[in-house]
Amino acid sequence: MEYIPIILVKEYYWCPVQACLKLTTWSERETYSMKAGRLDGNTRAKLLQQLARRRITGEEHWEQEVISKRLGLRGRIDLLIDHGDTLTIIEAKLTLPGRSKQAHIKAQLAAYMIAAEETYRKPVLRTLLYLIERDKLVEARITPHHRTMAENAAKNLWRMLTHGCTTQQPARRIRCRTCAYREICPARLLQPH
Repeated sequence: MEYIPIILVKEYYWCPVQACLKLTTWSERETYSMKAGRLDGNTRAKLLQQLARRRITGEEHWEQEVISKRLGLRGRIDLLIDHGDTLTIIEAKLTLPGRSKQAHIKAQLAAYMIAAEETYRKPVLRTLLYLIERDKLVEARITPHHRTMAENAAKNLWRMLTHGCTTQQPARRIRCRTCAYREICPARLLQPH
């Protein structure tokens, strides 16, 4: 079975047109955030120190692949901790936008939760974000609403994959500035300049 990358759940809520273009072309230049957001040896050591301070222990699985057959999604969790009967998901981000702009990140975490629960057959106890620039762990509370967002994104991404990019919903212009697809974006090309 073919799977859609979970990262596209986040992209879908950032800009559905960008998500569709990534889904159908998957050609993108690597951005500073992508490079800086990787967990290298030094960053991993700092993250482990943060976990020790919070007394979060268990079997560590770095870059752990998880699959949701139900949603047709596959992804790699930066760090999954298996506590025996529950799991903790930790996703690294360079920075974190303000609370009102975190829905796309929480939808991605919800998709990881669903896939981890299917893969491991145990519940996710908590989801944490490791903010690399601030060397800080923050709790990301995932609600049933975020899980629904992940499920809806998966359905729409599969629709895009099978029927093509039919969305003409333009992204907010500020997001277009850093988009690798801005020169070929059908939504942007239709907007008055």
